[in-house]
Amino acid sequence: MTEEQFQVTIVKIHNKIDKLQESVDALQKMMEDTNKNLYSPDSGVYSRIKENENKIESLNRFQKGITTYGLFLLTTTTGLIIKSVFDLIGG
Repeated sequence: MTEEQFQVTIVKIHNKIDKLQESVDALQKMMEDTNKNLYSPDSGVYSRIKENENKIESLNRFQKGITTYGLFLLTTTTGLIIKSVFDLIGG
């Protein structure tokens, strides 16, 4: 191998190393963006999951309260109807 061929080979290797470095840099940037999207305390995926869990818990408490209130109204209404029927019959 002549010196000129050797230099051409070195330049080719250098170019491939540069391309490889650019690819590594791009991959690092993508990884940083992915981590930011996952773990950001304000807008990350885990933050949104926690926020949704809190909303679900709140809705479950609301549903339980509405159910309790509905049962109270049903019991009260049924009692009033029964009392009215007894008043009409006995009255």
